Amino acid sequence: MVYKILFIPHLLGWRDPNDTGFFHVVRDVALANELLKQRPSLNIKFVLPRGFRSQFVEDNRFNVIKVPPVTFYSRVVEFHMLFDLIYQKISELDIDLIIGDMFAYACVIADMLEKHCILIADYIFPRRSANILARFCARRASLIIVCDTELHWPLPPLLRSIKDRLYFTGPILRPFDHLLSKSKSDVKRELGIDPNKFLLLVTMGGSGLFREPFKVAVKAFKIVKKHLPSTIMILCTGRVLEEKILPEREVPNGLIIKRFVSDLAPYIRASDIIITRGGHGTLMEASILGTPIVATRTTHVTRKREEIYNIRRIMKLGNLIYIPPEHFNPETLARTLIRLLKNPNLRKRMIEAGQKLPKNGREKAARIIIEFLDSHRNKI
Repeated sequence: MVYKILFIPHLLGWRDPNDTGFFHVVRDVALANELLKQRPSLNIKFVLPRGFRSQFVEDNRFNVIKVPPVTFYSRVVEFHMLFDLIYQKISELDIDLIIGDMFAYACVIADMLEKHCILIADYIFPRRSANILARFCARRASLIIVCDTELHWPLPPLLRSIKDRLYFTGPILRPFDHLLSKSKSDVKRELGIDPNKFLLLVTMGGSGLFREPFKVAVKAFKIVKKHLPSTIMILCTGRVLEEKILPEREVPNGLIIKRFVSDLAPYIRASDIIITRGGHGTLMEASILGTPIVATRTTHVTRKREEIYNIRRIMKLGNLIYIPPEHFNPETLARTLIRLLKNPNLRKRMIEAGQKLPKNGREKAARIIIEFLDSHRNKI
Protein backbone atom coordinates (compact mmCIF):
# COMPACT_ATOMS: atom_id res chain seq x y z
CA MET A 1 0.00 0.00 0.00
CA VAL A 2 1.31 3.47 -0.93
CA TYR A 3 0.75 5.88 1.96
CA LYS A 4 0.34 9.58 1.14
CA ILE A 5 1.84 12.01 3.68
CA LEU A 6 1.55 15.80 3.82
CA PHE A 7 3.99 17.90 5.88
CA ILE A 8 2.86 21.29 7.24
CA PRO A 9 5.91 23.07 8.72
CA HIS A 10 6.13 25.48 11.63
CA LEU A 11 3.79 28.50 11.69
CA LEU A 12 6.73 30.95 11.99
CA GLY A 13 8.08 29.67 8.69
CA TRP A 14 5.21 31.34 6.79
CA ARG A 15 6.47 34.90 7.01
CA ASP A 16 8.28 35.98 3.88
CA PRO A 17 11.05 37.14 3.59
CA ASN A 18 11.52 36.33 7.30
CA ASP A 19 13.92 33.42 8.00
CA THR A 20 12.36 32.47 11.34
CA GLY A 21 11.23 28.87 11.36
CA PHE A 22 13.46 27.79 8.45
CA PHE A 23 15.06 25.18 10.74
CA HIS A 24 11.70 23.39 10.92
CA VAL A 25 11.49 23.19 7.12
CA VAL A 26 15.02 21.73 7.05
CA ARG A 27 14.09 19.30 9.83
CA ASP A 28 10.96 18.16 8.00
CA VAL A 29 12.91 17.57 4.78
CA ALA A 30 15.45 15.49 6.74
CA LEU A 31 12.64 13.45 8.29
CA ALA A 32 10.92 13.03 4.91
CA ASN A 33 14.17 11.73 3.40
CA GLU A 34 14.55 9.29 6.28
CA LEU A 35 10.97 8.09 5.80
CA LEU A 36 11.72 7.40 2.14
CA LYS A 37 14.92 5.61 3.10
CA GLN A 38 12.99 3.29 5.41
CA ARG A 39 9.91 2.99 3.16
CA PRO A 40 10.67 4.03 -0.48
CA SER A 41 7.04 3.60 -1.59
CA LEU A 42 5.78 6.58 0.45
CA ASN A 43 4.28 9.54 -1.40
CA ILE A 44 5.31 12.73 0.44
CA LYS A 45 4.25 16.31 -0.23
CA PHE A 46 4.68 19.64 1.56
CA VAL A 47 2.45 22.70 1.83
CA LEU A 48 4.38 26.00 2.02
CA PRO A 49 4.22 29.63 0.93
CA ARG A 50 5.86 30.58 -2.36
CA GLY A 51 9.43 31.69 -1.84
CA PHE A 52 12.79 30.40 -0.70
CA ARG A 53 11.32 27.77 1.65
CA SER A 54 9.32 26.08 -1.08
CA GLN A 55 12.33 26.32 -3.38
CA PHE A 56 14.49 24.60 -0.75
CA VAL A 57 11.99 21.74 -0.49
CA GLU A 58 11.75 21.42 -4.29
CA ASP A 59 15.54 21.38 -4.52
CA ASN A 60 15.33 18.30 -2.29
CA ARG A 61 13.00 16.66 -4.86
CA PHE A 62 9.71 16.93 -2.97
CA ASN A 63 6.45 18.24 -4.41
CA VAL A 64 5.17 21.45 -2.81
CA ILE A 65 1.60 22.70 -2.66
CA LYS A 66 2.15 26.46 -2.69
CA VAL A 67 0.05 29.12 -1.00
CA PRO A 68 0.59 32.88 -0.96
CA PRO A 69 2.83 34.29 1.81
CA VAL A 70 0.81 35.55 4.78
CA THR A 71 0.87 39.12 6.07
CA PHE A 72 0.43 39.07 9.86
CA TYR A 73 -1.86 41.48 11.65
CA SER A 74 -2.67 39.72 14.91
CA ARG A 75 -2.39 36.27 16.47
CA VAL A 76 -6.08 35.51 15.89
CA VAL A 77 -6.04 36.76 12.29
CA GLU A 78 -2.87 34.87 11.39
CA PHE A 79 -4.28 31.54 12.60
CA HIS A 80 -7.50 32.00 10.65
CA MET A 81 -5.71 33.12 7.49
CA LEU A 82 -3.35 30.15 7.60
CA PHE A 83 -6.15 27.74 8.37
CA ASP A 84 -8.25 28.95 5.43
CA LEU A 85 -5.32 28.98 2.99
CA ILE A 86 -4.15 25.48 3.85
CA TYR A 87 -7.61 23.95 4.09
CA GLN A 88 -8.60 25.32 0.68
CA LYS A 89 -5.46 23.91 -0.92
CA ILE A 90 -5.57 20.40 0.52
CA SER A 91 -9.28 19.70 1.11
CA GLU A 92 -9.62 17.73 -2.14
CA LEU A 93 -6.27 15.95 -1.97
CA ASP A 94 -6.03 12.22 -1.34
CA ILE A 95 -3.99 12.20 1.90
CA ASP A 96 -3.56 9.45 4.49
CA LEU A 97 -1.57 11.35 7.12
CA ILE A 98 -0.83 14.99 7.97
CA ILE A 99 2.37 15.78 9.89
CA GLY A 100 2.40 19.20 11.57
CA ASP A 101 5.75 20.51 12.80
CA MET A 102 5.01 22.85 15.75
CA PHE A 103 1.75 23.67 13.95
CA ALA A 104 -1.20 22.78 16.15
CA TYR A 105 -3.82 23.75 13.58
CA ALA A 106 -2.68 20.76 11.49
CA CYS A 107 -4.73 18.66 13.93
CA VAL A 108 -7.84 20.71 13.31
CA ILE A 109 -7.42 20.47 9.53
CA ALA A 110 -6.87 16.71 9.79
CA ASP A 111 -9.93 16.37 12.00
CA MET A 112 -12.12 18.22 9.48
CA LEU A 113 -10.77 16.04 6.66
CA GLU A 114 -11.18 12.90 8.81
CA LYS A 115 -7.48 12.10 8.47
CA HIS A 116 -4.84 11.07 10.98
CA CYS A 117 -2.43 13.73 12.27
CA ILE A 118 1.00 13.43 13.88
CA LEU A 119 2.51 16.45 15.59
CA ILE A 120 6.21 17.16 15.98
CA ALA A 121 7.03 19.28 19.05
CA ASP A 122 10.34 20.63 20.32
CA TYR A 123 9.27 19.91 23.92
CA ILE A 124 6.25 19.69 26.21
CA PHE A 125 5.97 22.93 28.14
CA PRO A 126 4.69 22.89 31.76
CA ARG A 127 2.89 26.23 31.72
CA ARG A 128 -0.70 27.35 31.35
CA SER A 129 -0.23 28.71 27.85
CA ALA A 130 0.37 25.09 26.83
CA ASN A 131 -3.44 24.93 26.89
CA ILE A 132 -3.33 25.71 23.16
CA LEU A 133 -1.51 22.41 22.70
CA ALA A 134 -4.14 20.68 24.82
CA ARG A 135 -7.09 22.16 22.91
CA PHE A 136 -5.78 21.36 19.46
CA CYS A 137 -3.82 18.18 20.17
CA ALA A 138 -5.15 16.24 23.16
CA ARG A 139 -8.37 15.16 21.46
CA ARG A 140 -7.20 15.24 17.83
CA ALA A 141 -3.51 14.27 17.46
CA SER A 142 -2.99 10.60 16.71
CA LEU A 143 0.41 10.87 18.38
CA ILE A 144 3.01 13.50 19.24
CA ILE A 145 6.72 13.11 18.55
CA VAL A 146 8.72 15.18 21.03
CA CYS A 147 12.28 16.20 20.06
CA ASP A 148 13.44 15.79 23.63
CA THR A 149 14.94 12.86 25.52
CA GLU A 150 12.34 12.66 28.29
CA LEU A 151 9.56 14.48 30.11
CA HIS A 152 11.25 16.74 32.66
CA TRP A 153 8.19 17.53 34.79
CA PRO A 154 4.63 16.31 35.41
CA LEU A 155 2.24 16.92 32.55
CA PRO A 156 -0.15 19.87 33.01
CA PRO A 157 -3.69 18.65 33.82
CA LEU A 158 -5.10 19.38 30.35
CA LEU A 159 -2.30 17.39 28.71
CA ARG A 160 -2.53 14.23 30.82
CA SER A 161 -4.93 12.57 28.39
CA ILE A 162 -2.22 12.50 25.70
CA LYS A 163 0.44 10.78 27.82
CA ASP A 164 0.11 7.46 26.00
CA ARG A 165 0.52 9.27 22.67
CA LEU A 166 3.84 10.97 23.49
CA TYR A 167 7.02 9.57 21.91
CA PHE A 168 10.41 11.04 22.88
CA THR A 169 13.03 10.69 20.15
CA GLY A 170 15.69 13.29 20.95
CA PRO A 171 16.47 16.02 18.39
CA ILE A 172 15.48 15.40 14.77
CA LEU A 173 18.36 16.73 12.69
CA ARG A 174 19.93 16.37 9.28
CA PRO A 175 22.68 13.77 8.84
CA PHE A 176 26.00 15.36 9.85
CA ASP A 177 28.34 12.41 9.33
CA HIS A 178 30.07 14.15 6.42
CA LEU A 179 30.98 17.05 8.71
CA LEU A 180 31.72 15.12 11.90
CA SER A 181 34.22 12.96 10.00
CA LYS A 182 36.30 16.10 9.38
CA SER A 183 38.23 18.26 11.82
CA LYS A 184 37.34 21.89 12.37
CA SER A 185 40.55 22.83 10.53
CA ASP A 186 39.52 20.80 7.48
CA VAL A 187 36.08 22.41 7.34
CA LYS A 188 37.66 25.87 7.73
CA ARG A 189 39.85 25.17 4.71
CA GLU A 190 36.83 24.09 2.67
CA LEU A 191 35.13 27.38 3.54
CA GLY A 192 38.24 29.36 2.57
CA ILE A 193 39.10 30.29 6.17
CA ASP A 194 42.62 30.14 7.59
CA PRO A 195 42.61 27.06 9.87
CA ASN A 196 45.20 28.70 12.13
CA LYS A 197 42.75 31.44 13.12
CA PHE A 198 39.98 31.31 15.69
CA LEU A 199 36.51 31.52 14.16
CA LEU A 200 33.52 33.06 15.95
CA LEU A 201 30.06 32.62 14.44
CA VAL A 202 27.15 34.92 15.33
CA THR A 203 23.59 33.97 14.41
CA MET A 204 20.45 35.26 16.10
CA GLY A 205 17.70 33.98 13.85
CA GLY A 206 16.03 35.82 11.01
CA SER A 207 13.02 37.48 12.60
CA GLY A 208 14.45 41.01 12.64
CA LEU A 209 14.07 41.25 16.43
CA PHE A 210 17.74 40.82 17.21
CA ARG A 211 19.64 43.74 15.67
CA GLU A 212 21.15 44.92 18.97
CA PRO A 213 22.86 41.60 19.87
CA PHE A 214 24.67 41.73 16.53
CA LYS A 215 25.96 45.21 17.36
CA VAL A 216 27.08 44.01 20.78
CA ALA A 217 28.92 41.11 19.15
CA VAL A 218 30.76 43.44 16.76
CA LYS A 219 31.92 45.68 19.63
CA ALA A 220 32.99 42.61 21.61
CA PHE A 221 34.92 41.36 18.57
CA LYS A 222 36.96 44.57 18.51
CA ILE A 223 37.97 43.92 22.13
CA VAL A 224 38.80 40.27 21.42
CA LYS A 225 41.01 41.28 18.48
CA LYS A 226 43.20 43.35 20.82
CA HIS A 227 43.95 40.24 22.88
CA LEU A 228 43.81 37.61 20.14
CA PRO A 229 44.56 39.24 16.76
CA SER A 230 44.23 35.95 14.84
CA THR A 231 40.44 35.84 15.28
CA ILE A 232 37.72 36.00 12.62
CA MET A 233 34.02 36.66 13.18
CA ILE A 234 31.19 35.77 10.80
CA LEU A 235 27.81 37.45 11.26
CA CYS A 236 24.85 35.60 9.73
CA THR A 237 22.21 38.31 9.87
CA GLY A 238 19.29 36.73 8.03
CA ARG A 239 17.13 38.25 5.29
CA VAL A 240 15.18 40.72 7.39
CA LEU A 241 18.08 42.62 8.90
CA GLU A 242 19.90 45.02 6.60
CA GLU A 243 22.90 43.51 4.83
CA LYS A 244 25.23 45.81 6.71
CA ILE A 245 24.73 45.94 10.49
CA LEU A 246 27.12 48.91 10.61
CA PRO A 247 28.60 51.33 8.05
CA GLU A 248 31.29 49.81 5.85
CA ARG A 249 33.93 52.19 7.19
CA GLU A 250 33.33 50.79 10.68
CA VAL A 251 33.69 47.09 9.76
CA PRO A 252 36.82 45.87 11.61
CA ASN A 253 39.41 43.72 9.91
CA GLY A 254 38.46 40.03 10.15
CA LEU A 255 34.68 40.61 10.32
CA ILE A 256 32.60 38.91 7.62
CA ILE A 257 28.90 39.77 7.22
CA LYS A 258 26.59 37.30 5.49
CA ARG A 259 22.86 37.41 5.07
CA PHE A 260 20.86 34.26 4.51
CA VAL A 261 22.86 31.00 4.61
CA SER A 262 20.73 28.03 3.53
CA ASP A 263 23.13 25.53 5.11
CA LEU A 264 24.66 26.88 8.30
CA ALA A 265 25.99 23.49 9.43
CA PRO A 266 29.49 23.77 7.84
CA TYR A 267 29.96 27.17 9.47
CA ILE A 268 28.84 25.83 12.85
CA ARG A 269 31.20 22.86 12.55
CA ALA A 270 34.11 25.09 11.54
CA SER A 271 33.56 27.60 14.35
CA ASP A 272 35.46 27.54 17.63
CA ILE A 273 32.53 29.28 19.37
CA ILE A 274 29.00 30.16 18.31
CA ILE A 275 27.23 33.21 19.77
CA THR A 276 23.48 32.85 19.49
CA ARG A 277 20.14 33.07 21.29
CA GLY A 278 18.04 30.26 22.69
CA GLY A 279 16.49 28.87 19.52
CA HIS A 280 15.94 25.10 19.58
CA GLY A 281 17.47 24.31 16.18
CA THR A 282 20.72 26.21 16.51
CA LEU A 283 21.43 24.93 20.02
CA MET A 284 20.80 21.31 18.99
CA GLU A 285 22.90 21.53 15.83
CA ALA A 286 25.77 23.32 17.56
CA SER A 287 25.87 20.69 20.30
CA ILE A 288 25.88 17.76 17.88
CA LEU A 289 28.44 19.44 15.61
CA GLY A 290 30.84 19.98 18.50
CA THR A 291 30.85 23.75 18.89
CA PRO A 292 30.79 25.49 22.32
CA ILE A 293 27.88 27.89 22.71
CA VAL A 294 27.68 31.36 24.23
CA ALA A 295 23.99 32.27 24.37
CA THR A 296 21.71 35.07 25.39
CA ARG A 297 17.94 35.13 25.01
CA THR A 298 15.33 37.43 23.59
CA THR A 299 13.30 39.76 25.77
CA HIS A 300 10.38 39.22 23.37
CA VAL A 301 7.57 38.13 25.65
CA THR A 302 6.18 35.31 23.50
CA ARG A 303 9.58 33.62 23.06
CA LYS A 304 11.20 34.30 26.41
CA ARG A 305 10.03 31.15 28.20
CA GLU A 306 10.77 28.91 25.23
CA GLU A 307 14.34 30.17 24.97
CA ILE A 308 14.94 29.92 28.71
CA TYR A 309 13.94 26.26 28.56
CA ASN A 310 16.18 25.57 25.53
CA ILE A 311 19.14 27.28 27.19
CA ARG A 312 18.70 25.46 30.50
CA ARG A 313 18.54 22.17 28.66
CA ILE A 314 21.95 22.66 26.99
CA MET A 315 23.47 24.28 30.09
CA LYS A 316 22.57 21.10 31.98
CA LEU A 317 24.54 19.13 29.41
CA GLY A 318 27.52 21.46 29.88
CA ASN A 319 27.95 22.89 26.37
CA LEU A 320 26.65 26.41 26.93
CA ILE A 321 27.61 29.60 28.75
CA TYR A 322 24.61 31.85 29.31
CA ILE A 323 24.72 35.65 29.43
CA PRO A 324 21.35 37.16 30.49
CA PRO A 325 20.07 40.03 28.30
CA GLU A 326 20.70 42.60 31.05
CA HIS A 327 24.38 41.61 31.09
CA PHE A 328 24.82 41.02 27.36
CA ASN A 329 27.19 43.90 26.67
CA PRO A 330 30.48 44.10 24.71
CA GLU A 331 32.72 43.86 27.78
CA THR A 332 31.00 40.79 29.29
CA LEU A 333 30.77 39.01 25.95
CA ALA A 334 34.41 39.76 25.13
CA ARG A 335 35.61 38.44 28.51
CA THR A 336 33.64 35.24 27.99
CA LEU A 337 34.99 34.72 24.47
CA ILE A 338 38.61 35.42 25.46
CA ARG A 339 38.36 33.01 28.39
CA LEU A 340 37.05 30.26 26.12
CA LEU A 341 39.51 30.88 23.29
CA LYS A 342 42.46 30.84 25.69
CA ASN A 343 41.28 27.63 27.36
CA PRO A 344 41.25 24.71 24.86
CA ASN A 345 40.60 22.20 27.66
CA LEU A 346 37.39 23.99 28.62
CA ARG A 347 36.27 24.05 24.98
CA LYS A 348 37.04 20.34 24.70
CA ARG A 349 34.95 19.54 27.78
CA MET A 350 32.05 21.58 26.41
CA ILE A 351 32.27 19.83 23.03
CA GLU A 352 32.25 16.39 24.65
CA ALA A 353 29.27 17.37 26.81
CA GLY A 354 27.21 18.62 23.87
CA GLN A 355 27.83 15.52 21.80
CA LYS A 356 26.11 13.39 24.45
CA LEU A 357 22.81 14.36 22.82
CA PRO A 358 21.29 11.37 20.98
CA LYS A 359 22.04 11.43 17.26
CA ASN A 360 19.39 8.96 16.09
CA GLY A 361 16.25 11.06 16.63
CA ARG A 362 15.51 11.24 12.90
CA GLU A 363 15.64 7.46 12.48
CA LYS A 364 13.51 6.86 15.59
CA ALA A 365 10.87 9.36 14.47
CA ALA A 366 10.65 7.78 11.01
CA ARG A 367 10.20 4.30 12.52
CA ILE A 368 7.43 5.57 14.80
CA ILE A 369 5.57 7.13 11.86
CA ILE A 370 5.88 4.04 9.65
CA GLU A 371 4.80 1.72 12.47
CA PHE A 372 1.78 3.98 13.06
CA LEU A 373 0.82 3.84 9.38
CA ASP A 374 1.16 0.06 9.27
CA SER A 375 -0.84 -0.43 12.46
CA HIS A 376 -3.67 1.73 11.08
CA ARG A 377 -3.61 0.22 7.58
CA ASN A 378 -7.28 -0.78 7.71
CA LYS A 379 -8.37 2.63 9.03
CA ILE A 380 -6.66 4.71 6.35
